[in-house]
Amino acid sequence: MVNQLLQIEKIGQKTLRIVMAAFWIAVCCYAIFGEEATYLVFSGKLSWSVPAILTAILLVAHFKSPRMGIAGGGLSALIFIAVTIYCIKALPFNLTIILNYLLLVISSVVLLGESVKEMVRERITQPFPKA
Repeated sequence: MVNQLLQIEKIGQKTLRIVMAAFWIAVCCYAIFGEEATYLVFSGKLSWSVPAILTAILLVAHFKSPRMGIAGGGLSALIFIAVTIYCIKALPFNLTIILNYLLLVISSVVLLGESVKEMVRERITQPFPKA
């Protein structure tokens, strides 16, 4: 029973990480190829494409190195927090948009925590060095 729950958690974590990376790739593609719209948060050619593709790469790089996953999750959370603050201050108050970005912040923090957990697990399971 416990092994099945752990397997479901691992599948959920991989799915969330891949979907979040796909979201950042979509943001990058929209920033490069989309029409310029001043009322949208994700507008601008290079202003969003560089951090978006960097975040996507760092999130997927978690599978090679959890430290890169920590950087990707942290960068993603910081960007979403900044966008949420921008939405609250600059745009007309829209609860749906604000809740959407807050849920994205929470999912980024979950990915950050999963990367930290994986890094700690790797540290604990390493054999002791021979002195």
